[in-house]
Amino acid sequence: NLANLLSKSSADREEAEDLYREALKLRRELAKESPPVYSPYVALTCNNLANLLSKSSAGRKEAEDLYREALDLYRKLANENPSVYSPYVAMTCNNLANLLSKSSADREEAKDLYREALKLRRELARENPSVYDQYVAGTCNNLANLLSESSADRKETEDLYREALKLYRKLAKENPSVYGPNVAVTCNNLALFLSKSSAGRKEAEDLYREALKLRRELAKENPSVYGSDVAMTCNNLANLLSKSSAGRKEAEDLYRKALKLRRELAKENPSVYGSDVAMTCNNLAALLSDSSTDREEAEDLYREALKLRRELAKENP
Repeated sequence: NLANLLSKSSADREEAEDLYREALKLRRELAKESPPVYSPYVALTCNNLANLLSKSSAGRKEAEDLYREALDLYRKLANENPSVYSPYVAMTCNNLANLLSKSSADREEAKDLYREALKLRRELARENPSVYDQYVAGTCNNLANLLSESSADRKETEDLYREALKLYRKLAKENPSVYGPNVAVTCNNLALFLSKSSAGRKEAEDLYREALKLRRELAKENPSVYGSDVAMTCNNLANLLSKSSAGRKEAEDLYRKALKLRRELAKENPSVYGSDVAMTCNNLAALLSDSSTDREEAEDLYREALKLRRELAKENP
């Protein structure tokens, strides 16, 4: 429990890891004597420690091993008592898939795990939608993000995003402060997907505008958390609008808003937001370069982007 609390702070990460390891060692010893009683606690602590370790590339391999151990235990427990442990199987499938999806070599296994989690969560949501709809939506979104990388899965990707969006909108009617951010994320994801085809351009624009409106409202209450999301959606909508001469002026305004926000964020955290500043400089410069009157500003923006990217490349070539 103390480790759960400490794991929320990057400053306390090391102590949280030590506590999880201590708990895991003790629970494994207890499970040797009484597996039916202590196996669930071993699985839970494996999952918690893996969640912590998965946040760093150095901990990825151990996190994967721990998720696999937890999943094996939860599957055995669910065979005996599915109503109690199926939610934990689904959770661990989703967590392991999140980790594996970061590697192209593990993409197929991640896809299978998301599908297993989604099947379980849909079954659970039929019995108890108020509890499990949010998890169905989350897994739909995760699987869609993964499938969107392949043109072969285009139809299923779109269907999953739409299912997630429908669920999140329903949840947000009851609890907008909790689920409004999820609506915005899924609007953005579906818009990004639809914008790849000319047929989906108009709906993509509408979805970006919906996401932007939600994120601006959230940023008024909490700019440190949602300012970066506003900047991202401004940039994405500008990318779409810049493809037509009619949208050029609004695209320019949106790029400028995104650039202003990202420069402010980069002052506080250049290692995280420097790349975003460079990207938006490059996008705005590409737009301005079409006009002879804006050539000088475009050149300055390209130079700023190049300088930032050279600095970033020194750190991470």
